[in-house]
Order: sequence, then structure tokens, then C-alpha cells
Amino acid sequence: MAHTLVTKKILITGASRGIGRGIAHRFATLGASITLLARTASRLDEVRNSLPKIPGMAQTHTSIVGDVGDASLWEEVKRTEVSLPLLIPSRFH
Repeated sequence: MAHTLVTKKILITGASRGIGRGIAHRFATLGASITLLARTASRLDEVRNSLPKIPGMAQTHTSIVGDVGDASLWEEVKRTEVSLPLLIPSRFH
């Protein structure tokens, strides 16, 4: 399998379960560094710890706890993910 997303950073909302979790796993297997966003820290930790890392590649998987409707959350995202090229909104309120 080609690691086509090796240099990419991807933010996935609603990442603690369902479609968001599945998307996170898929993109991680393609080499992307994933930032997970959801409201429940314990679920985010579980997902982040289960994401695959490709040996020898500089993948980092992180998480941000918060609600997508909170404007201050997006200020945090901007501060921590300045070069974020792709956002996957898998859950809306």
C-alpha cells in the first residue's frame, strides 16, 4: 500500500467514534499525521492510542478536546495547527 499522505496533517472532527474514527484510521494507514477533535477526552485518548504509525515515518497523532461550535476552540486549532491543509468534518451539531 502506498503511503500517499506522509507529509499531510489532517484534522478530523467527531473523531471519537463512528465515521470520524474510521476516517482517522484510514488516513493514518496512508501516512498522515492526525489531529482528532471531539468532546470526550477519554474516547479521544483511546482512538489516538489505537491509530497506526508507519515505522520510519514522522507521523504524530494528537487530539483536541472541545465542541466544534465553540469559537475559542478554533482559535486553539489555529495556534496549534498553523499548516493544517485538510479538515474532515465528520460530525455536525
